Amino acid sequence: GLALMAGLRYDEAEAEFRLALAGNPDLFEAHYFWARCCFVQGKLEEAIAHWARAAEVKSDDFQSAILLAQALRTLGRMKDHDWALRRGMDRAERAFANHPQHTRAAYLLANCLAALGQTERALAWIAKALAVDPEDRWTCYNAACVYALCGEADRAFDLLEGSLQNATGNTKAWTLNDSDLDVLHGLPRWQNVLRLVQ
Repeated sequence: GLALMAGLRYDEAEAEFRLALAGNPDLFEAHYFWARCCFVQGKLEEAIAHWARAAEVKSDDFQSAILLAQALRTLGRMKDHDWALRRGMDRAERAFANHPQHTRAAYLLANCLAALGQTERALAWIAKALAVDPEDRWTCYNAACVYALCGEADRAFDLLEGSLQNATGNTKAWTLNDSDLDVLHGLPRWQNVLRLVQ
């Protein structure tokens, strides 16, 4: 399913995820990646269902809870969003405390803080992630999201444009569906982003 998703063969990927879950309804990876497959297609309700299940199946996973929160926020379901976000933040903080080189925990936690309007803390956490791995494409992409949410559009665009060089189809689709970047859509430099994801 993951290989088919990477090849943008979403219907076939979903059939494989469905088959995997028929064999094991509690298979974390199937729920997590099926949710990502749904998200890049704009199927947010389905993504929410699978991320919610993934977060239940693997009680220490912060990614599912945080991505679930983002999808809920996009749909305006703020009560559910706040609960999922706080659960994801708690898990991410524990993951980073146990593994200080875990950039994904740091940048997703920064994203949560930015979504809550805690700008100073968000910027401090994204600085930690960038200090560990400043060249990593996903660290830069997520830092761009944090800067966008914190109102620092130029820094967001600088990192976003760099992270989208030679981007794959899934990354392009994710970018177009990522509500963290909505604040950038009306700005002139967004046209550069659109050229990179076409």
